[in-house]
Amino acid sequence: MYVFYADVFLLENLFMDYMAILGCNCLLKRRIHPGRLFAVSLMFSLIHLFLVCFINNRILYFLIAHFVLNTGMVFFCFGWEGKRSYLENWVVTYFMCVIQGGRLSGS
Repeated sequence: MYVFYADVFLLENLFMDYMAILGCNCLLKRRIHPGRLFAVSLMFSLIHLFLVCFINNRILYFLIAHFVLNTGMVFFCFGWEGKRSYLENWVVTYFMCVIQGGRLSGS
């Protein structure tokens, strides 16, 4: 039963993260290859799944997920081209999640 929930969490989180990053890539006209975006989204979705399984404190999980993992995901997808560019990428990624009707970093 837990394997099923883990699969659903992983796929949901992967889809949400990838669509947010891909939407940011398209909206800001960045020229990042979609394969790279998918690979980074998959890697960070697996890390999110690991955190959900092993961190019982939900507040700690959300703090790590939002302030460490999501900022890291945006960094690994788009790189660092300065504070303004990074902030644009980060804000638009969150905006894309709001458009999707959810939030970055899963349930």
